[in-house]
Amino acid sequence: MDGHKVVSVYFCSPVVCSHCGDYIWGSGEVGVQCSSCKQCFHDECQVFCSKSECLPLKAAVATFSSPKPLSVWTPETVKEWLAVVNLYRYMEQLGNFTAEEIFFLDKERLEELRISDPFVQQSILNTIDELQQRNEKKYLSFEEKNAFFDNFQQHEFVIGSFYDIELCIRCSKPLLGIVHQGCQCKACGIIVHRQCARLGVPRCETRANRRIRNDFLERTNENQIPLAISQSVKAIEQRGVAEGADLYDVYRFSAKTEDMNKLKEYFERCSPNEIDLSSFDLRTIAGVLKAALKESEDSLLPAAMYADFIDATENVRMSQRVRDLLAAIPATRMATLQLVMAHLVRVWRHQAEARNVSGEPRQLYPVFSHALLRPPWNGICKLVYNGAKHLSLIRCLLLDCDWNERRPQIASAPSGGVSAFGDAALKNVDWYFGNISKEDASFILSGLADGAYLVRDSSTFQEMGDYTLSIRFGGTNKLIKISKFDGGYGFHSGHLFHSVVDLVEFYREHSLEHYQETLKTKLLFPMSRHSHALLPEAQLQQESVSDVFNLLLVINKRYMERMKEYDAWVEERHRLTREIQHSMTAVEAFKETILMLNEHRLLNAEMAKRVQKEEDRLFMTRNLDDIQKRINDCTAKEDEIKTALSESNKRIREYEAKMLLQRPEIASLLRQRQVWFRWLVNNGISEQEIVQSLDDNAPVPAASAAADYIMRSELPRTFSESDWLRQSLQREDAVAILRDLPDGAYLVRGSDKYAYVLSISLRGDVHHCPIHRTDRGVTLAAPLVFGSLVELIQHYSHESLGKHNKALDTTLSRPAFAKD
Repeated sequence: MDGHKVVSVYFCSPVVCSHCGDYIWGSGEVGVQCSSCKQCFHDECQVFCSKSECLPLKAAVATFSSPKPLSVWTPETVKEWLAVVNLYRYMEQLGNFTAEEIFFLDKERLEELRISDPFVQQSILNTIDELQQRNEKKYLSFEEKNAFFDNFQQHEFVIGSFYDIELCIRCSKPLLGIVHQGCQCKACGIIVHRQCARLGVPRCETRANRRIRNDFLERTNENQIPLAISQSVKAIEQRGVAEGADLYDVYRFSAKTEDMNKLKEYFERCSPNEIDLSSFDLRTIAGVLKAALKESEDSLLPAAMYADFIDATENVRMSQRVRDLLAAIPATRMATLQLVMAHLVRVWRHQAEARNVSGEPRQLYPVFSHALLRPPWNGICKLVYNGAKHLSLIRCLLLDCDWNERRPQIASAPSGGVSAFGDAALKNVDWYFGNISKEDASFILSGLADGAYLVRDSSTFQEMGDYTLSIRFGGTNKLIKISKFDGGYGFHSGHLFHSVVDLVEFYREHSLEHYQETLKTKLLFPMSRHSHALLPEAQLQQESVSDVFNLLLVINKRYMERMKEYDAWVEERHRLTREIQHSMTAVEAFKETILMLNEHRLLNAEMAKRVQKEEDRLFMTRNLDDIQKRINDCTAKEDEIKTALSESNKRIREYEAKMLLQRPEIASLLRQRQVWFRWLVNNGISEQEIVQSLDDNAPVPAASAAADYIMRSELPRTFSESDWLRQSLQREDAVAILRDLPDGAYLVRGSDKYAYVLSISLRGDVHHCPIHRTDRGVTLAAPLVFGSLVELIQHYSHESLGKHNKALDTTLSRPAFAKD
């Protein structure tokens, strides 16, 4: 450890290991950090950290002194994890799950997410298994590692993409992801994880029984362009034109891994002069072309220039800056880029002329956004945050750069309706909510009547000027993208409107089944951004304070009932999860027992062959029968537990489904309660009497009697932040304040590591609970998220903390700074 002074730390975001170059990720004790230079190492790699100099890192990395449970992972953290395990292609489908929800994915759920390829499904499930078991690796001793370490230099390791599930020769675990999963030696053929390649591998020896994978990209034409690319381009264009195919769909939809593997192997073994792709369908050929771009050692737009290209998307002279960067790309790579981009322009032209699809080739932007440009491996997480810039860059390459191909005409925008950055008319309508998140839109609409709707900016608004129509239908929220085409706005290019306002007005009078047969509804109830209404506008016109007060009580009662149901489901899910863990331990124990009994049976059978006396043979036979009976009993018990495991998993999925359906309604009820609360305050009712009525379910006062009621009521202390919140208070001061107070006394203080910390007195001790901030609010433990700190305190003033921590079986009963 010379030079480095390592200490155990915990991670939330993935961090590159300074020894092996792979990423450290997971929630357990997976890594260490030098307290001097701040370099990080895998737990396994730390014995080699003396081989690197103790030099300060150029950029700081986030580490923590206490564990960071998966419950605090944000959606961005989940996407970062997907990026470093080579699953960034599925960030959109999987990135909206919490880390805890990821664990409940199975093949059935992946099918529902339209991830149906068996290889991809298994790759995802293997990666989830590794996340669950990240701190359970069996480590080699330092001596064993040292004995193997020098062998790394003997191998000719290259980063490879594998088309089947491959096991690492060192740790016997599967390689993770679907591209660039690990290393293979070009000499002996062994396959290992990136990390394992630097931890100790067998000597490099020729192995006749191991196939050395031939890279289907190694064979090139006279211009040094891989044949897999040049021949695929040729086949797609020739057959696409001849068949009049929709080439946008050919590229947008994935081919089967099995079919692509056959074509890749065909490119590996076939002579260049004999290549004939007529037996492969267009989607498979396009899939291999995309794979060729993604699996190459470097992207066509070099990773070394990644930062320059991303910066160019923010430059006021973006087009010229991109063209300048293209001029600096090496000639051999530029030849391939020229071929691919010219091909995409011809695809665009085919769609415009043969299939009458006007406007920009928007369908191609997301398909090639990661295929043409990706960051260096040590910055792969940038894919999480630069998605929109990738789209903008691909658009610039196709529309503003010259590839010696005629581009289709793009019609001018109609005057007055379409601007460069969206529909100017929207600023005058209430139902346009601007840049709000998908989750916020879902919360606003959840629980409402069919036909409630709003419009918000799409994730591609800044680059493309697109919007999203969110509408309630059939008990769920439907999202429809409103694309900006060169002729106006629409759900597709075949039916355009001058503006988004015109589109909405049309569908207020006509059913959406014109667009999609199953959407048999009109746009009936517009939401209002000005009042932040969470109910149709007509319901905001209540004139009677008493009626609104009664409505608030009904909403509050329903909210509390739904929360009680939800908490019960959470508790039951936790109980089943614990049962599953115990059952899995029991299954492993039975497996070990059966293995031991089988060995014992084989040994006895061998001994029975050697005995001479009949009575000894009879004894051995009875003994063998006895052992077989015990094996059968253990096997039956194992099967019984497995059946119970399957049933428990099924019940967990049922609870998860219930929670998933209930969560939006709870959020909607909570925010409806806030809306009506504000409405009543704005109409002359004090906060004190509203809260008192909610807590005590007191008779609702008439507006005229409000003054007398205010005099009689007091604000519950849970709503007075000054009674319990101190931003600058230190841990030691909190302990001193709470130590002598009764059980349930509490305060909330600020924190450098967390959003806040809840300190609470219980049984003569002071406990500290971190409060985390998410994009939806604050939480002590998933999945309960509150819109504000006040809501959290109010909830736990009548609900025990014991549901999250059995040692804290108390409610928040006394604010530390409240005056008696």
